[in-house]
Amino acid sequence: MTQTQTQDVIKKINTTAAELKSMSCTFVQTKNLSMLNDKMVSKGQMYYSQPNKLRWEYTSPYNYIFIFNETKVYVGNKSKKDVIDTNSNKVFKEIARIMMNTVTGKALSNTADFSVSVADAPNFWEITLVPKKKDLKQMFSKIEMYFNKTNNMISELNIIEKNNDKTNIKFSNISTNKAIDASLFAIP
Repeated sequence: MTQTQTQDVIKKINTTAAELKSMSCTFVQTKNLSMLNDKMVSKGQMYYSQPNKLRWEYTSPYNYIFIFNETKVYVGNKSKKDVIDTNSNKVFKEIARIMMNTVTGKALSNTADFSVSVADAPNFWEITLVPKKKDLKQMFSKIEMYFNKTNNMISELNIIEKNNDKTNIKFSNISTNKAIDASLFAIP
């Protein structure tokens, strides 16, 4: 794609992200472990509410919740819980920020953190983010995002780690700008 076409695609996605007040969906996450030739499949629900609230809830094969609410992160299940203040934990702050920006598409404009390339396919745009910062490079080598052309929303995500492990997340049943119960983002 030309630079102008790339900028037009990013502008469309950013416009949709700016109008996104809330989002909920189901997801299937497949983790491919290169060392073990093994796949781990998890399923769950994701909820987002503007400006800084995200709930990532695994429901199968185990129950586990990640909640980001402003500056607090909750991770846990019935037997183990942890609350982290992102103001005092740089790693969790980065993880939470990247998760939030990737789900909403805002990461495409973050040229300080990523170099961005766009490829055109019949039904989607494939956007590849390659980290620029040392701390991000230690977490992964690249993120591949697939945006549906009909609604400019993310439909699939690949996170490729330095060791070639790969996490694929497919989003479905996406609902946007509907009321989401605020208690879903409460830090227990």
